[in-house]
Amino acid sequence: MKKNKYALVIALLTGALLGGCGTTPLPSSTASPSASGASVSQSSGTPASTVSPTGSADDSETTETITITIVNFCGADIGMFSVIDPGTGEQLNVGSLDSEASLTLNDWPKSVTTFQWAVYNNEGQLYQEANTDISAATTGVSIVLKGDGAIEDVETSFR
Repeated sequence: MKKNKYALVIALLTGALLGGCGTTPLPSSTASPSASGASVSQSSGTPASTVSPTGSADDSETTETITITIVNFCGADIGMFSVIDPGTGEQLNVGSLDSEASLTLNDWPKSVTTFQWAVYNNEGQLYQEANTDISAATTGVSIVLKGDGAIEDVETSFR
């Protein structure tokens, strides 16, 4: 029953994602591919880019992964959403995120229990940095940014 409820919520969120407010975001940079193959997809029609978390030191082993979805319901376009590469500790600029759009990071290493992220405005200025505990995720996590023209609340749900 819980799975059906979650599927319904995802279907409703997907239907609600109608695009941004029309502001032009800063151009996003594309990170290079990595051995772990984590990739990004966006619901706003922006071409998908590849993120490069390097994963563990021994890439010959199969690494358990999760999917991280970020949903922007804060009423403002995000110029750049960035994450910290769990293998190198370097910042990766994932892409812009229009209001009412989502961004999905596929194949994120499950062994990384803290998701470090940052939001930049359309002028490229740091707006907010955060660490989200994702240790309870089995297959994925959704991070929903909420507010009225600014990020006022961050809700996290696990699957």
